[in-house]
Parts: sequence; C-alpha cells; structure tokens
Amino acid sequence: MTADIVANDQISIADDYKPIVVGYHNGGAVRLADVANVTDAVSNIRSAGFLNGIPAVMMIIFRQPGANIIQTVDNIRSELPYLKASIPQGIDTTIVLDRTTTIRASVSDVERSLMISVALVILVVFIFLRNPRATLIPSVAVPVSLIGTFAVMYLLGYSSTTFR
Repeated sequence: MTADIVANDQISIADDYKPIVVGYHNGGAVRLADVANVTDAVSNIRSAGFLNGIPAVMMIIFRQPGANIIQTVDNIRSELPYLKASIPQGIDTTIVLDRTTTIRASVSDVERSLMISVALVILVVFIFLRNPRATLIPSVAVPVSLIGTFAVMYLLGYSSTTFR
C-alpha cells in the first residue's frame, strides 16, 4: 500500500517523518520507518489530470495571503503567451477554472452601486431643497470625500479588490 503525506512548514524532509509513531504492537511503539519506505518525492501515483477525456497536466495556482487576487490572475494571464512560446507546439494551454469571474462582477457591482448612490444623493438634495447652489455642496463634497478615502487606501496599499 502506498500513501501520501502532505507536508506543512514544520516537517519538510522525509527523514523527519520516519520516527513518527503510527501505532502500538505488543506494547511497543511502531514507527513509520518500521512499516514503510519513507522517501522524498513529488509524484502522486493516484492522481491524474484529464481535460475532456485527454490526459492533462493540472496546475493549480494559489495566491499568497494578502495578495490582490485579480492582479495575480491578470499577471498570470499576461505571462501565458511567454509560457506557450517556450513549450512544444503540440501542447495546448487552457484555463479551466478562473474564480475571479465572480469577484470581478462583485467589484463592478460595488462600483456601479457607488456611482448610483452618489447620483441619488445629489438628486434627493436637489428635489428637496430645489436650490442649485445647495445641490452643489453634496455634488462636490461626496466625490471629494470618496477620492480622499481611496487616496488613503492607496497610500496604505489597499485597493477596491483587496477586501473580498
């Protein structure tokens, strides 16, 4: 029987797994090295990639914690032509799953809602006060406050796609 052990950042080489106790037999500890060949390897004999019934090499990319997911995906997509140029012509590259589609739609909805809310604030002030000069105050104050907020976010390293 073959089994894979996925390593975390505490144990990084196979030799460190050998003394792990996996059970007890006749009162004595049974260590992993006693019942298995423990080797460093990156292959997994029980997993295979197929795309539309054709064998494929699956590459799953995760973003680093704190990284902007949309920017990460855009950077990967911009590098794909260079990758495709460096591999043999018979090999095709295909993006099977892109989770940023919903994130991009959500960011777009938030931006659209923000614009609609600014327009509604200005419209409501104009309708109730019926004074163009009084309407000028929120039509300047609201966009300026939003620009100031986004400027502070930019200086702190945030963007509208950071919060998801």
